[in-house]
Amino acid sequence: MSRESRVPRESHIPQNDSAAGHDGAGTGQGKRRCSGIRPSRAPRTGPVLIRLVSAGLLLTGLALAALPLLPPGGTPAGAEMRQSQASPPQPASMAPQPPRLGADPGAPLEAREAGEANVNGQTMPLSTVVTHDNGFMVPDNQGGMFWSKGVPRPQADPNHMEARELKLKVRELVDQLLATVPNDALLGYIALPTSFVNQDDFDESSSLGRYIAEQLFYEFNQRGFPVREYRLPGTLRPREGEGEFLLSRNVGVLPAREGWAVFVAGTYYRDKYSVFINARLIRAADGLVLRTAELVMPANGLLGRMLANTGRKLTGGSMNIGDFDRTTRK
Repeated sequence: MSRESRVPRESHIPQNDSAAGHDGAGTGQGKRRCSGIRPSRAPRTGPVLIRLVSAGLLLTGLALAALPLLPPGGTPAGAEMRQSQASPPQPASMAPQPPRLGADPGAPLEAREAGEANVNGQTMPLSTVVTHDNGFMVPDNQGGMFWSKGVPRPQADPNHMEARELKLKVRELVDQLLATVPNDALLGYIALPTSFVNQDDFDESSSLGRYIAEQLFYEFNQRGFPVREYRLPGTLRPREGEGEFLLSRNVGVLPAREGWAVFVAGTYYRDKYSVFINARLIRAADGLVLRTAELVMPANGLLGRMLANTGRKLTGGSMNIGDFDRTTRK
């Protein structure tokens, strides 16, 4: 075997120049030994590159396929890191919720007893809130909130609401009497409100009829229409322990044909469910009706009590009581 054949085969990786220079430094033997060696074959890199490219494409495809399944951070770890760097987590009740479409506050609304409402032709669920808290929350500058508990709003008294409704109804009555234009025909007149009477008995009034007259004094005066108080006896009557009295219904018969006066008179009628009220503005000189108005009100508890008080009282009297058996004995 020759000397050259015992030298190991040279690697395909190129050697460092410094190492080659060290092997043949000073003697030149390195050149002589390498000159007799056959050059090695080039490695087969084609199949290796194809396999590497195929593996890379496969990994790329798997990564792209899994991309929609990952959170916006790209990877679960990245998403957690971004979330930790963002604002601290909020409780579910304070977390921003997606906007929900609701009804237009100005849309026509029809409520039904079945727990639903019709808004612009669209049926929506309807809930009734019996009690609610009107408190409020403010931030505490430490990531939390301060809660100030509110006081429950008191429910309206039905009896008080009936009284307010009656007052507003009388106001509506006067609006009808004075809203007709032109009002030139009413210039120079002075109003004299009177008690409203029972439609079926003009000699009977009630607390309702007398209240309407008192309210008419106020309503006409508030609109700048002159009103005269005619229940003045001409004297002021102080009574110790009771008070000072000026008004009186015992003033005799008053003249009703004054050219400057217009009477505000009316009637009322009650059936089982409703109370009907009619009013008219009458010129005193000739009885000409200048204005009219009408109302219909529900027959609630307040009106029932006022209508029942007609002002008539029982007078004193006596009667004989005898034994029934004695008076019927034959």
